[in-house]
Amino acid sequence: MTTTSTRTSSWLERPSGESIRRVAEAALAEGLVGEDDGAVVLHDLDLLDTRLQELTGAFPAHAVHTVAVKANPVVEILRACVDQGAGLEAASWEEVALAFAAGCAADRIVYDSPAKTRTEIRWALEAGIHVNADSLDELDRIIEIHATLATSSATVGLRVNPAVGSGSIPATSVASPSSRFGERVGDRLADALAERAAGRPWLRGLHSHVGSQGMPVETLVAAAGVVAGFRDAVHARLGHEQLDIVDLGGGATTNYTGERAVDPRELAARLEEAAPSLFTDDVMLVTEFGRAVQANCGWALNRVEYVNRALAQPVAVTHLGADFLMRTAYQPGHWRHRISRLATVEQDAAGSAVDAPGTPPSESWIVSGPLCFAGDVISRDIHLPGLEAGDWLVIHDVGAYTMSMWSRHCNRGMPVVIGYRDGADGPRLEVLREAESADTVVRQWSRGAGALD
Repeated sequence: MTTTSTRTSSWLERPSGESIRRVAEAALAEGLVGEDDGAVVLHDLDLLDTRLQELTGAFPAHAVHTVAVKANPVVEILRACVDQGAGLEAASWEEVALAFAAGCAADRIVYDSPAKTRTEIRWALEAGIHVNADSLDELDRIIEIHATLATSSATVGLRVNPAVGSGSIPATSVASPSSRFGERVGDRLADALAERAAGRPWLRGLHSHVGSQGMPVETLVAAAGVVAGFRDAVHARLGHEQLDIVDLGGGATTNYTGERAVDPRELAARLEEAAPSLFTDDVMLVTEFGRAVQANCGWALNRVEYVNRALAQPVAVTHLGADFLMRTAYQPGHWRHRISRLATVEQDAAGSAVDAPGTPPSESWIVSGPLCFAGDVISRDIHLPGLEAGDWLVIHDVGAYTMSMWSRHCNRGMPVVIGYRDGADGPRLEVLREAESADTVVRQWSRGAGALD
């Protein structure tokens, strides 16, 4: 039985202003930020560890918590997740390869791509990872390929659509009745799945995912209840219990600019209340949180290269824009990040960035990126103290869906990624991924760049 606590969850916290200043100063002092580096991405590995530990403690001990690779594919960050006992969820075969590179065991990898090729399915079955089919057609393909193998330790599930509705962001909502992902639950699907599961003990799973960001807790809870009821319906047709792997996906909301973040203890308690049969010892419960684990752990330093005061509203020209914050640039109504000036960043009790006491009066700024198109803007009206060339801005909560969505428009190289932990004498920093050079980008676009070594 899961329980709640009055103790504040790390899922509701993020690095403090004082911590950000201390780590940034150490990175600059230690030479980890080069003279020509206009941007740096930093990741709080202690906070990542704590979040994963809290997630593990909130759910039954035998649950498997996979972290979505697509949220942050930096291998050393994935390795830190694996070191805490997490599995990894892969949405492409390339992400399966990243999971293996991070040291993840095959039986703790979940493969969810909606467009798996025959070759990829064979590889997955031979590797012994858990495969979620996105449709009955794909499940039939898996059944066909499985029959040709002498042996396989892989388990297989079917993604179902609980049709519990959309969240506030249409592009990241996948549980509406018209969603193109999964098979919609109902009597006909229960018949079809029971027919395919009969005599195939490796077909053991159900998978459901409602969306990412903008999904109220009530939607996640409702989906669990629907999946539990559908599981019972399939078992009634089979005449025995077989679907003992239930993957409820992710979708917990993260706090960027005041959204209500989810405490994993509250979520687990409400899920158990709605679907108690999924929390018994004979069910392997799987989660796929990505943003909720990673987003608040990361922040970026973004140098002001030029200041343009010739316009009605001053513009800060910086080194991170739509290449790094694609959603913020293209859909600013749905995706916003807090931005602060490094020298003055502090946080109020709610975690919002505020100016430190004694900070000069602020003015409204446009913060633009380095790309040569008019839409490369990551904030159109942010109040900051007077900026000058050479100032560092802090972009908060960038640990998920930033590096993984990097745009090659204008072919700027990705910045260095630095991980840090608290140490007795100050923060301990290490480079998790080197910055890309011009040569790196040239190699990517050159003949043979995609060939195997």
